[in-house]
Amino acid sequence: MDDEIVKNGIDTIDTSTLLEAIVGLNEPSIEKLLISRPKREQQLIRLELENLTGDQKVSADAKMALVSSLRKSIKQSKEDQD
Repeated sequence: MDDEIVKNGIDTIDTSTLLEAIVGLNEPSIEKLLISRPKREQQLIRLELENLTGDQKVSADAKMALVSSLRKSIKQSKEDQD
């Protein structure tokens, strides 16, 4: 997925929701999602991820919000190309 599409897709996602949504993702996916965030925010999110215990509940709502936002961005990108 293009970096610009990802950036536009997660612009509306707040940091805490993004953090909940990326728990359990593989490192390349996390990197792709965080690349458009400011460096300091990336560092804080990574720190939070490292400090989470295995008992953390995966938030289906946060993941759904992220996927929905990315889908809207993809749709918008396709419309812009037409």
